Amino acid sequence: PPPFQPSICLTQEHLDDMNLNATKFLWPAEVDLVKWVLCTHEMAFSWEEVKIGQFHSDYFDPVVFPTIEHTLWQHKNILLAPALLDQVIQTICEKIQAGTYKPAQSAYQSSWFVVAKKNRTLCPVIDLQPLNGVMVKSSLVLPLTEHLIKSYRGHSCYLLLDFF
Repeated sequence: PPPFQPSICLTQEHLDDMNLNATKFLWPAEVDLVKWVLCTHEMAFSWEEVKIGQFHSDYFDPVVFPTIEHTLWQHKNILLAPALLDQVIQTICEKIQAGTYKPAQSAYQSSWFVVAKKNRTLCPVIDLQPLNGVMVKSSLVLPLTEHLIKSYRGHSCYLLLDFF
């Protein structure tokens, strides 16, 4: 494969953040191949939440979760430290802008809190335990993947992960 050329979507900094061969498991030629695959599919990666995107509703129907009969809940939030308020507001505004959070007029209110990530940004966590208690559990059996796995025996496979 050709040598890595940084671009707008996949910079050298992004590549360094991935730490592709941290355990030294891959040979240098394999690392070069991984870099080439990443460059070939660079538009599949997003380094900002606003650019992640969503499935278009013309192609995928909204997911509807069946529930059992229950009473509505309105749980209070865990109090935030006043020093974090501006950062929390900014995080929520970014999630609204990205389409992760959408306006709603719901009679339900689940509690939420924030957790500090390694890079010192905040990650909102929504407590969905009450929802788990009223959802109808699926009794579907997971698909058998043995026949699918056997068909790939002896072939090279690539796995692309969400590094965001």
